[in-house]
Amino acid sequence: EDFLSIIYRPLDENLFSEKNLNILKKIRDEIKRIESISSVLTILDVPLFKSPPVSLKDIQDDFITLESPRVNKKLAIKELKNSTLYKNLLISPDLKSSVIQANFKRDLKYEELLLKKTDLVEKKLKGELTPPEETELEKIKSELTILQDLKRKREQLAVAKIRNILNKYRSHAKIFLRGVAMIGSDMISFIKNDLTIFGTAIFIFFIIILGIIFRSVQWIILPILCSVFSVITMMGYLGLSGIRVTVVSANFISLQLIFTMAIAIHIIVRFNELLKEKPEADYRDLIIETVHTIFKPCLYTSLTTIAGFSSLIFSDILPVANFGWMMSIGICISFLITFLFLPSCFLLFKRKISIRKERPHLSIPRVLAKISERFSKTVVLISCLVAFITIIGIFQLEVENSFIDYFKKSTEIYQGMNYHDQNFGGTTPLDIIIDFEKEEEEEYDPEFDDEDEENDIYWYTEEK
Repeated sequence: EDFLSIIYRPLDENLFSEKNLNILKKIRDEIKRIESISSVLTILDVPLFKSPPVSLKDIQDDFITLESPRVNKKLAIKELKNSTLYKNLLISPDLKSSVIQANFKRDLKYEELLLKKTDLVEKKLKGELTPPEETELEKIKSELTILQDLKRKREQLAVAKIRNILNKYRSHAKIFLRGVAMIGSDMISFIKNDLTIFGTAIFIFFIIILGIIFRSVQWIILPILCSVFSVITMMGYLGLSGIRVTVVSANFISLQLIFTMAIAIHIIVRFNELLKEKPEADYRDLIIETVHTIFKPCLYTSLTTIAGFSSLIFSDILPVANFGWMMSIGICISFLITFLFLPSCFLLFKRKISIRKERPHLSIPRVLAKISERFSKTVVLISCLVAFITIIGIFQLEVENSFIDYFKKSTEIYQGMNYHDQNFGGTTPLDIIIDFEKEEEEEYDPEFDDEDEENDIYWYTEEK
């Protein structure tokens, strides 16, 4: 069963007081009422064998818990503290914190389809899959995707309901919610948040930059429309192809917006230059010349960027590989849409397009050119020094493999995991893969065929 765990630590640090045990009971009972929760386990529910000591017969008839009238509380506390079953799992060694485990209801249909899928995939790997089974496998995959989405929504709803319950008691205790479902729910929230914040920030940044560069409404609107169309097209493609956005690939929208905007600005700048150079030239010819002159540089820029992102495709980490595919396809979409959309808009606007008058201003390229010309040796020397320092820095790079450090300290994911690691047994994932060797067939022994039924009795006696 999938489950959520809740760490409960009373502010007065007296876990076994009547007041705190009553709060623990209320939390347990309220969580039990959630539809998708099958059971809840706390220190109030686990069997106690030495509080007072009981015989095996008594345990079979009715075991003692902290809620039992005949429980000896002092002995119960001692047992919980020393028990290898409960210490570090349901209760901290210092007896100040306890864990509430909320178990989700099992989805039997999902589990059954998952087993069928595993069997069919195994057959496919061995090359034994028949065409009808291939069709069945695709059908099962589709059903599993639907069931998985429904399961995730149920878990997200349960997480939200549990949080609402816990919020009522945070004034009495430190409470942390933990679990795979909770992390999954929060990660989706983080992704949505990132997309909203980054998208809004980039949108505002583009308006400001385009306004400073072009000082014209049309040259602000057109690149933004072009970027938005590219992103919408890419999102539609991802939805139709079934590629899911992950934490790794969540920023593809920001990157695609930036790349599309770069190409659009190149085209607009070149078009404006031609308008100024050839004010009497045919308008359509100017558009064609703009596309011809800027096409190759933008194509080479796109190809080199695609080459960079394509290197991620060979990663063994699936989300990273998917991100490589997403960005490579996204750049192709941006390139095509920009070179189709902008020239079409130029034709629609025709001569209504305004040309910004040049004003005296500081030319950054001219300044940089003068610096390079006058201080060429110094520039090369500084560049070599910077390169040397960066090489040293490269050897100082370390790969972060601590899952907890992926999150800010203000998040509940970090706080819950950190508290559990410090006050309970900690969390260390361990995968044990057992590969059974194929059993050899037993050799045929004709002696058994020669035995009569009386001898069978000898071979199958109770002692044997």
